[in-house]
Amino acid sequence: NVQNGRLLPTMEPLLARESIQLDAAEGFLSLRQHLENVRERLAALDSEHLPDFARHSAQGLLQQLRDSFERSEEQTIQLVKSGIVANAIEPGEQCVSPSDFGFHNAIQTSVGTKFIDFEFAGWDDPAKAAVDFVLQPRIPVVSRTLPLLLPFASAKAATLRSRCYALGPILQLKWHCIILVVLCPVRLEQMRTVNPNLNVEELIRERLERSSKRLKSGHDFKQTL
Repeated sequence: NVQNGRLLPTMEPLLARESIQLDAAEGFLSLRQHLENVRERLAALDSEHLPDFARHSAQGLLQQLRDSFERSEEQTIQLVKSGIVANAIEPGEQCVSPSDFGFHNAIQTSVGTKFIDFEFAGWDDPAKAAVDFVLQPRIPVVSRTLPLLLPFASAKAATLRSRCYALGPILQLKWHCIILVVLCPVRLEQMRTVNPNLNVEELIRERLERSSKRLKSGHDFKQTL
């Protein structure tokens, strides 16, 4: 099983599976599972508990996100029906991902950039790992997923490009839900409990503005693949 001091390629996935048995956080195999995850996140958001200054803008923003979700769901169904992308990938097509993947979890060392924080790491859809790297909001990167797919064989890269196109709008909505967690009454109360000195009004204002700017700027994954 070893040749010239190196594991044969066919053995590496097997050993990786033995060593890493957990899936990454929300490392779903299917597009429908990602859609359901976003549907649940959106359903948890509301505006009735917000201060008067924020309620109207939050209602408008939530309606835009719900409309975008319906369009994304319809597009996903059509992409799957037309055979452009498969609903699910096989477990053997997964990659090991940090999950919370981005330069916000990286340090520069004398031998190059090193990624840290593997709390949510595990097996994941490589297309999701690539799209999340582009979309994560803390340290934005050049909005192109293609360079992340270059290490894959050409046939696999083409499949992943289609999958990134399908996953992009869904995960973009997921990031909006993460930013707008203050619109979830339960989560906002938890944040208040953890930090009694939290300036709730300022936090709500900042999150609404950030989500609104992201929604206006948009991201066309078909153009940036």
